[in-house]
Parts: sequence; structure tokens; C-alpha cells
Amino acid sequence: MNKLSVIGAAMLLVASAAAMSEDAYVYSTEVSANGGEGSSVNIGYCMKATSRIEVDFQYLETPTKDVLFGAWGVPGSSASPGLRMAFWNSGGKFCFILDSDAYYNNISTVSLDTERHTAVIDAPNRAFSLLASDGTVEWSGNVASGHNASGEATWPIVILGCAKNAAGQGNQHTKAKIYSVKIYETENGVETLVRDLVPCMKNDDVGFYDNTSGVFYHGQSTLGGLICGGNNVKTVKDAYLETPSSKGKTFNTGYFMKTNSWLEVDFQWLGTPKDLLFGAWDAGAALSTAFWINGGKFAFLYNPTGGYASYESSIAPDNNRHTAIIDARNGSLRLLDRFGDVQWSYSTGVAAVNNAAWPIVLFGAANDASGAGKQSVYARIFSAKFYEGDDPSPVKDFEPYVKDGASGFMEKVSGVFMETKGISAGGDVEHTKCSYVENDGTTVLNLGYRANMRSRIEVDYMCLNPTENSKLIFGAWSGGNLRFLCWNNGNIVKFIFHGKNSADPQYTDSGYVPDALRHTAIMDMKNQHIYYLTGNVTNYSRTATANTFNDTDTSYPMGVFGSISNDEGTSCNSSMTSHTRIYSVRIYENEELIREFLPYTDGTTVSLRDVITGHVATKVVSTYAGPAISGIGADGEERWFVTPQDASISKDQSVTLTAVAVGAVLRYKWTRNGEAVSGGSNGELEVSWRRTKTPDVYAVTPVYSVAGAEVEGEAVSATVENKPLGLIISIK
Repeated sequence: MNKLSVIGAAMLLVASAAAMSEDAYVYSTEVSANGGEGSSVNIGYCMKATSRIEVDFQYLETPTKDVLFGAWGVPGSSASPGLRMAFWNSGGKFCFILDSDAYYNNISTVSLDTERHTAVIDAPNRAFSLLASDGTVEWSGNVASGHNASGEATWPIVILGCAKNAAGQGNQHTKAKIYSVKIYETENGVETLVRDLVPCMKNDDVGFYDNTSGVFYHGQSTLGGLICGGNNVKTVKDAYLETPSSKGKTFNTGYFMKTNSWLEVDFQWLGTPKDLLFGAWDAGAALSTAFWINGGKFAFLYNPTGGYASYESSIAPDNNRHTAIIDARNGSLRLLDRFGDVQWSYSTGVAAVNNAAWPIVLFGAANDASGAGKQSVYARIFSAKFYEGDDPSPVKDFEPYVKDGASGFMEKVSGVFMETKGISAGGDVEHTKCSYVENDGTTVLNLGYRANMRSRIEVDYMCLNPTENSKLIFGAWSGGNLRFLCWNNGNIVKFIFHGKNSADPQYTDSGYVPDALRHTAIMDMKNQHIYYLTGNVTNYSRTATANTFNDTDTSYPMGVFGSISNDEGTSCNSSMTSHTRIYSVRIYENEELIREFLPYTDGTTVSLRDVITGHVATKVVSTYAGPAISGIGADGEERWFVTPQDASISKDQSVTLTAVAVGAVLRYKWTRNGEAVSGGSNGELEVSWRRTKTPDVYAVTPVYSVAGAEVEGEAVSATVENKPLGLIISIK
């Protein structure tokens, strides 16, 4: 626990009774006698002539000097040209500063006290005001004529102090509580909220969270610390994946570092730091990279021609959070602290000359070309981003994720989820859990649909025993007519896709490695095409032989978990049924969706139900056990979300709210202030700015199909505050 947290924990015990009914706040605890040392927060915003700032505050003791917030400097000098502003005390009164040409004070008539107020500095109107806790104006004033309040500050605003340089370091600190900070900008007569800062505890750090951008601004301290107090303090815990203390677990990213690549891994060692955290350690003539412990220091392995060359940093191994960067473009190495500030850097000056022959492995390092790991480590990884060239967008972006109860990395560029067995997730990790029906290896469901040459079949599935041989996932088989199968055969995925022909050609993905990942298999009769996807990535694509098909439909209906072997749909080959999960089956004819089978339950009946026609798939053999069912909309569990989580729009603008609830969802219902709202197609609702004096509350409710009836899920609301010339949207 860091110093800020220790102080914060002690102060919270003292303040707990008062906090029971108090709004959330950030609290500055200790300040030196002259205000030169203390705690403050650089919010990274430079005041403009179009800016208006509102700070809701309360002094903890009657101040004698020092600055509550501001950007200082000497107007007109080369050291700090541009606009400056501050709120402080002078002669026992609250005092405002706003100028860009001279030292100008506007001293209010309100004496210093420990009551709650809001200070407002309004650059567009060259005005100041002090508001009471109920919003009434206690005092207002203006910049005197002849003084300039134009341009833009070159120093950022600091809260609980004042910026003393362009880097935003704080000075002239003060003890106070800050409840909120709001900054608006006016353009063409329209005012827009550009910063909406609320007290926040992120991991072990105290600061402000910006609802408009999602950015966290942490405290900077030279003495004492900051704590969060009051009710409903926003808390944020970064998501991570964590290896067990016994170690032994690594993750192969599948990415081979190139001569123009640079790696960026956000990590935290646990226990006693040792061994390799990530890398590709190739003893051959190819590029070698790794991050590890060597010589009692955090160290980088970098050798552009392969082999061993280690560079020890000046940082002793610890359990703090850092980011390690290895850049093959110029051989530069960097170690950052948890806030992104450089702690150590070094340039070898030697660019890589060969690409790596072994892939990058996390929680260890590659020991061979297949990505087998060695020297596994007890650690957390928050993210791993791999870049190429000067493009600021990563080519691989691994973030912690939980899908269907399994922890892993979501590779955001491709949209592919990769499970990390034995490596657990923590923090505010994103979850999805889709509904599915799962076969025990005996059941076959008859969908009652006969495919034809206009059909496209899409099956979203997962093999629970991917090494099973000669196991059918879905299909329809009948001699002399159109037939199609997707199956595991010889531990590879095979497709049979044919019409009136006894040859029965099989199309095989020879590169398939048996896995338990979720895939979508697609057989397109109309375009005579076969392919399957993992996430958003097409892993296999094949066009069937020309002039193969000359039939109109199958004589046997389509089955899932296996194949049906008679016209009535009451017989199957029980030795070829697969141990599989089915998430959905979508069937198109001439590109129009005509069947959509989703997980369904009705008492003891578990099956797939077509939400378009209402047809429920039947068991092929009535004496076989039925499948199991789980997931959202099927077993009552709902984990779903609305995006964006936070947004702001101005007059004549709009934002689209998107509801995503996977499972047997028929539609979404949207309301505003309890009244139905038109629109909301496909889970999306466009929200426009409205001129109202009170907030609007939008709510969206998923409607599920359960037991043949429509059942509403739990609503999630979005509060829309309509400002006179702008508005804020926040999802709760």
C-alpha cells in the first residue's frame, strides 16, 4: 500500500461518521506552513478564453493563504505567456484572478469560512461568481475594463494548489475538500461540457475521474496525501490476468516481433520478483527480446541478431506496477511507472536486422518456435500492446476478459478471445456470458428445416471435446440429394457439401488445431461457399467445386449435435453425436433471415427455439437425455451492458446508445421518463439534445423468449441532463 493509501485509510476512520450523508469528495490532508509542499491534482487542461470552470469546494480550516485551484505565471512574460487564472484568498476574503496582461485580482465581499461553496471563473463573459451550497449567488464580479482575458494558458489547471510550470507541478497548496470540477467551452454561442471530474479511487490512487473522457487524473504529492471520502465515491479497478503463485502458466500471443515492432506490456510482479515476464528468447540468428530479472534489477534482453545481450535498468525489482517497452526499430528500452512517467530509459542505438523466429510469450518467454514457455512468473499483466512502425494504433492489443466463465485475453484488433487456462482474471474485467444449449454426447435436435440451394446456414458453437474423432456438429445427410455436414474427423474440421453426386467431396481445413474455442461455421448453398470464423476472424474459406449442385433441398431435416438419418427426423447415428455447445443457429434464404434458433427452456424442456416462427426443435430420439442450458436469458442470469458508458453532446448533436444483451433476446424496449420511446432498432437508440430544465431518464429493457412467452429482463437506465446549452449523458 502506498503512502497516500495509508494516510487515506487512517483519515477515513476518523471521517466515517460525517461521510455517512456527505457527497463524495477528494480531501487534501497535509500542507506545509508556506503551502510549498502538499498534495494537488494536475487535470491536464489549459484554460482558454472560451472556458468556464466550476469548482465545488469546502475549506477544512480558515485559510491564511495558498491557492485552491489555478494556473499561475507572469502574464506577458516569456516564461508563461497566455491566459492565467486562479482562486485563492486575499485579506481574509475569497479572491479571483483572470487575466493575460497584468496581475489582476477581484476580491469578493465574502469572508473566508469553512462552508461549502462553488467558485466560477467565466472567461467568455469575463465574470466571476461565488455560489452557496444551494446554488444561490453569494457574490459576482467582472474583470475590470482595460484588462485582457484572451488567448489560452500554457500552464494546466491544478486543483488543491496552483501550477508553477508548464509540466503542471503544484505549488501554494491548501487543505480542502473538492466535490466536483466542471469545465465548459463556448463556441458559436453553444456551451459544451468538456471536463466533468468526480472524486475517484483508482486501484490504490486517489484523484478525479473525468466522466466525459474516462481519463483518471491522479494526485501528485510532496507532503501528506489525498483521500476519498463521502458517499458513492467512484472506484475503478483496472482489469488484469494473474498467474497462480505456483507459476507454471504462460500465454503464447502468436505474434512474431519484426524489425519495425515495439512491445508495450503493463505489468506487476507478485511475490518475490524473479524469472522472465515476457519475450522471445531465440538462441539462433533471429531477433531476441525479453523482460526479466537480472543482476538484481529489472532487465531487458535485446539482441537484434539473436542470442543473449542483457541491459540492466537502475530499478530494483519490486511489486509496483510498471510498463516495459522494447523497441526494435532503434533498440531503445524504457521502464515506466504506473502513471506512465519514464523511470529509466536506454538506447542501444542498434536496430533489429532480422524478424524473430519465436513468438512473444507472456508470463514467461518463448522456448521454441511453437511458443512453449519457460521460466514462468508469478505476476499480473494489465495489457500487452504490440505496434509496428510509427502507427499509434497497435497491431495486437491484448486485454483481460472473461467469456462464458473462462478467463483470457481479448485481442481487440481481431476481436478474438483466447482462453488462458489456469490464469485467473481480476479487477474490473469485462464479462460476457452467452446462453447456450449443451449436449452430453447422446442428444440430437431436429430443427425441422430442409436446406435448399438458396440457404445459408450459420452455427455458433463450441466443441467441449475437440479431439473426438468422427463426431458430427450439425448437418443433413441423405444419399442422392443435397447434403451438408460439419464434423470433427481425424482431429480436424471437415465439411461435406454436395448435391446429386455420389462422390461426396469433403473440404478440410488442414491447418485446424483441435481447440475448445467458440467458432461460427457457415455453409452457403447459394454461393457454394464454406467458411468458419473465430471471433471476427475468418480462419478458413473455401469455394466448392463448380457445377457440383443441381438439387433443390435436402430430403432429411437438419440436425444439431449430430445428423438425422431418416425423412421423419426420428433417427440418428448415435455413435457420431458430439459433445458440443450451440449458441445459435441462423438460417438465411436469398440473404433474408428466415430462422433464428436460440436457447430455450420451458419447465423440463430444454431446446432451441426459432424466434421467428416459434418452432421448438425436438429430440430425434425421445428416450435420449435432453441437453443442458445456461447463460443469459436462459437461466435467469443477466450480465449485459449499454455503451457508451459516458458521453456528452451539445445542442444540435446526438449520441447513439447501444444495448447488448446476448441470449434469447427478441427485442429491446426503450422509455424516456417512463414513457415509451419510438425507435431503438436493433438495440440502438439515438438520443438528441433537448431543451428541458430537469434530467431525462432513458431506460432499456431486453425482452427474452422463455417457455414460449415474452419475459422482460432487468432494465438499465441512462440519465440525460439537459443543460441550457448542452447536456451530459451518464449510464448508471
